Amino acid sequence: MKRGDRCNSNFSNNLSNSINFNPNFNPESNKKLGKKAGVTTYIILGLIILIVVSVIIFIVTRETSQQAQRERENIQRLPSEVQPIALIVDQCLRDTSRQAVGLLGQQGGNLDIGTEQSNLVFGYYATESDGVTLTKNLNSPKIPYWYYLSSPSDCLNCDFKSNAPSIQDMEKSIENYINTNLKNCVNDFEFLQNQYEIEILDEPKSDVKIGTSLSISLDYPVKINTFTGEFSHSQSSINLQVNLKQIHEIAKEITDYEIDNSFIERIVFNLISAYSSIDSEFPPIAGTELGYERSIWIKSIVRNHAQDMIRDSMFLLTIPGTRNFFPALVDEDEIPSAIKQGYLYSMVVPIFENGLNNNDLNGKYSKTDVNFFYFDWPIYFDITPNEGEIIRPEELGTDFFGFLPLASQSYEFSYDIAIPVVVELRDAEAFNGEGYSFMFALEGNIRDNSPFKDQDYEILYDSAGESTSLFTSPSQRISGTITVEAIDEQQTSVAGTNIEYLCGSESAYIGTTGDDGRLRSKFPICNGGIVRFYKDGYLKANSPLNTKVGVDDGVSGKIYKIYDIQAEVGVVRPDAIDQINNLATGSLTPSEYEDIVSQSKSELENEEVIFTISRINETLFDDTYTQILYFQDNTPQNLRLPQGTYSVQATYLDNDGFILNKSTRKIKYKDPDTLGLTSKTKEITLPEVNINPAPFGGVSLNQDTGYWIVDGEDLMNVNGADNSVTLFVIRSKDPEKHEELASIGDYEILSGQYRSLVEPRWS
Repeated sequence: MKRGDRCNSNFSNNLSNSINFNPNFNPESNKKLGKKAGVTTYIILGLIILIVVSVIIFIVTRETSQQAQRERENIQRLPSEVQPIALIVDQCLRDTSRQAVGLLGQQGGNLDIGTEQSNLVFGYYATESDGVTLTKNLNSPKIPYWYYLSSPSDCLNCDFKSNAPSIQDMEKSIENYINTNLKNCVNDFEFLQNQYEIEILDEPKSDVKIGTSLSISLDYPVKINTFTGEFSHSQSSINLQVNLKQIHEIAKEITDYEIDNSFIERIVFNLISAYSSIDSEFPPIAGTELGYERSIWIKSIVRNHAQDMIRDSMFLLTIPGTRNFFPALVDEDEIPSAIKQGYLYSMVVPIFENGLNNNDLNGKYSKTDVNFFYFDWPIYFDITPNEGEIIRPEELGTDFFGFLPLASQSYEFSYDIAIPVVVELRDAEAFNGEGYSFMFALEGNIRDNSPFKDQDYEILYDSAGESTSLFTSPSQRISGTITVEAIDEQQTSVAGTNIEYLCGSESAYIGTTGDDGRLRSKFPICNGGIVRFYKDGYLKANSPLNTKVGVDDGVSGKIYKIYDIQAEVGVVRPDAIDQINNLATGSLTPSEYEDIVSQSKSELENEEVIFTISRINETLFDDTYTQILYFQDNTPQNLRLPQGTYSVQATYLDNDGFILNKSTRKIKYKDPDTLGLTSKTKEITLPEVNINPAPFGGVSLNQDTGYWIVDGEDLMNVNGADNSVTLFVIRSKDPEKHEELASIGDYEILSGQYRSLVEPRWS
């Protein structure tokens, strides 16, 4: 039986129970009657379905019409001169709000992604990022993790983090989006200016409340002058039919269940345990085999099998109490069906068990679909013990009484895996039947065959903003006068810099600096506070400040100007490295050497390069600043850099792939037939290795190989689009035998050996 057959069988049973059959009925002699009865049944069913659909359409249409009618009535109460203005504002408020809510759902409740207010980093390697991108193109939608290992995957001292927003955060994000983007829609009422004299009196200010629906009110004061007199309009309000409160609640429960129960890790590890054996694609967790024969695996091939297995399994996860709960069932004729059915039942995740009504599976989330996806993102994957890419068992040998040799192969392997998973919540009834999707990501982590997590981790979800923090109240600003000064890297005062004061989880916006780059104001009281300086086009700065009642003080912050630079990519290929290696030491002048280095640059040819460029913090209070560049071809990319010291990490991918043919090796072992007095030679075959795409290069500029120093002179020479910097990666040689697979991706060593070849060059 297939996944959907359960619904069909239950429906058929219910239908059968509702029909009274004649015991004297003879199907052979009443074929025509049977056909007529069957037709009648289908007609009745069709009428029932038609009636149900009609009722639903009527209810939805009536609800939509009633809402639209109420809004029309509100506008019609206004003077006729004001109604066109009100209609424009009302429609723009609706359109802008829908855009905000749609983007909120695509980005896990976070509308700041891609702005200077966001510190989240997204890259091709999702397990080393703060979330995932839906495609390899880094401009595609970005979905933040609601729970993940924020430290590098191979960390020793590891930290976990959440980018889950509270209801209050989401309300604030929607408000900011509306306040910023509404004016673009209204467009200064341009096409009405020839009929009216319209003056916009203030910036739009919205108020958003998330509940079972989304309530939005707007204060946007406008004055209208006509030949009949002067009119004003300021207040608008709409209500969107989307239950963001419940969607946030479901996402929170799924995230909490992952934190407490590690259901992603357990499902993945159960799959590996079920399918691993000495003769399978996955090295076994534990096992022993007598003799000298051994199985050998290639780690990259095992990783590819693991990715395929995870991709094909994640969509089977299903949650009781949700709209799309249907556990997959094995076809009855499949053998062994019991084993496979047990595997399929393991995909049932009882997250909402306590919210179900008795045993009917109709819980409070029965109108929401929950889907899980893994989209072939590179996973973090390691198996120990290993010899680079080669995985083989440990041979244990014993000589009994000094003359009886015995050998066994010990297969005991530990898996380390990090798995990015996207969760989609789909409310099909939202927006009066149009539907709404909300997506967020979770990262599962397995280390040493066990779920890896922070045992004490807890996400604090704020309430729906029922109260306002006293910290933000002007009445709490009881310090003395604090003089705040913003300067840039040239020690020049920067006017118009925003100043915010942070104290723990609280924050208060203070104001902006004047023409002299200074702001003088009283602050809330905080011991251990941080003053944040930020302005568009500049790197944020943070400076510590403790405030006391009635005490004057001063603080400064250095904000670095961010320059837009055209970045190109160059590949240093093996033949260029050989050319450099063949030169005698001291045989070239510096300029001649520089010419050879510049000529070593090669363009991309069906290759991709992903750069992660991170600024090294100057103080403990600095925010992380990272830029991601993704080159699919030789088109220059925009790189935004302030002055500073940078680490540069890049991975080079050859999309043509690489095939290493299978090969044989001869090994010697003691002959048990002669009690170990003689040896035998056995030939083993190493399998073909097909890696596509092939990660055969990159660059690593760090503390060991040398950071990239970007000084003010470099940046201030960049005055136009023709100026650029070339970033280099090293392409290593293709492995010629299996033993050389261990060096794949070890480009940090090459970056240190050929540091002058990979130094970024300004032009």
